[in-house]
Amino acid sequence: MPSRRRVCVMLAGLAVTGRRALAASRIRLGFVSGLDPSAAAPFVEAMLSDLRTRGYAEPATLALTSRFANDDLSRIPRLVQELEAQPVDLIVTHAAATTIVVQGPHTVPVVYEFSADPPSAGIASDLAHPLYNATGITLMLAELNAKRMDLLRQISPQVRRVAVLANALHPGQHLERDVAEAKARELGIRISMHLARNKAELDGALAAIAADLPDALLVFSDAFVVEHRRAILDFALAQRLPVVSGWSVMADDGALCTYGPRLVESYRRVGYFVDRIACGPADRTARGVRARHQPDECAQAGAGDSPGGAGAGRSHRRMRARIARAAASLCRSLAAARGSGSTLQARRRARVAARAAVDEMDVETVRRRRHETGDERCRRDVDAVADSA
Repeated sequence: MPSRRRVCVMLAGLAVTGRRALAASRIRLGFVSGLDPSAAAPFVEAMLSDLRTRGYAEPATLALTSRFANDDLSRIPRLVQELEAQPVDLIVTHAAATTIVVQGPHTVPVVYEFSADPPSAGIASDLAHPLYNATGITLMLAELNAKRMDLLRQISPQVRRVAVLANALHPGQHLERDVAEAKARELGIRISMHLARNKAELDGALAAIAADLPDALLVFSDAFVVEHRRAILDFALAQRLPVVSGWSVMADDGALCTYGPRLVESYRRVGYFVDRIACGPADRTARGVRARHQPDECAQAGAGDSPGGAGAGRSHRRMRARIARAAASLCRSLAAARGSGSTLQARRRARVAARAAVDEMDVETVRRRRHETGDERCRRDVDAVADSA
């Protein structure tokens, strides 16, 4: 029976060797943005930072070609054509360019990150089933608006009337509205909704809020709101209105508080999808705060999409199978032990390590699995992974 230390070393060695082998092939990555280079720089740097941790380095194993629309979204389709003519193996996009790139003509997989709801935007059937050979990350979790309302009530118990400001063109804002209204009824708060599609309508919405002044202002986060945050927050300050929103950039510029995702971490997460596509058949589920538990795969993304073709896919599957068998052996060895709480903790760690090594689960899923126990479940789970690898 192999010792725990020996099998742990085996697992680590196989993971490192497999990753180096996969990173040896050079991936040609295209990036298209509706912004200018300076505005898109935080996104690009975070994505590249994550890819570097996964073994990619320019120019040896990664070639990045970028195109920027400089706030002229009508240029996006032509920029996509330019990237595919390079050629590139896959395209990354973000923010307002997302729906244009995903729904437009493209022959390579697309990875995106944006703030809207993918099904509402028409680029996914649901979060587990992306469309158009594209996948990625959404920052929207409508349910967080209930938490923002709770925070507002805790900070300012006298609040009875709240104005909600949102971009009318932001796919999914109706979901956020439904959650906010439901929570408001629960808290005994009256809501007034104010939608805007452009700067002129935003000025009109702020004027309407001033005419019937509420106790606080809830702002749904998206690129339009962030672009005009100075006008919104200056208005709120002049009217002495506390503002609650979703992204920290709003708090940095004067909002009372924000509650939502860390944007830089979401940008880094794009690197995960790039790596998975580059390595062959993988989980292509569109991810968001509420999608990270979904196990389904997008049928439109297959081994043919990845650099290296079927051979690279077979190599990846063999590497996964070896890791899975080593993980299963480790789990059985530990499960055979009897008694102490430390052994139970070791079994938990073994199971988490096995699943993370084989499936590269996101951190939230791994943390949830720490709470799962049971020797038989441990063996059955890892064996199933080994059989499917």
